Amino acid sequence: MSRKKEQKSEKDIIDELVAARKARKLTQEELARIMGCPQPSISRVESRAVSPTLEFVERMCDVLGFGIHIKRF
Repeated sequence: MSRKKEQKSEKDIIDELVAARKARKLTQEELARIMGCPQPSISRVESRAVSPTLEFVERMCDVLGFGIHIKRF
């Protein structure tokens, strides 16, 4: 019996990234500085005011040490 990997929604991924940032005791400003982007960019993504680009999510994951498997077509 094969099991498909559960696909996560954008909301689920963002929730996990926010939790990872908070677990590392990083503020949005500190994360932004490490990523080299403005703090409002982090805020808009975390509040779901904008959908992040794939590259932005990958960069957040790298900084937070958050493993993510992205299937590209």
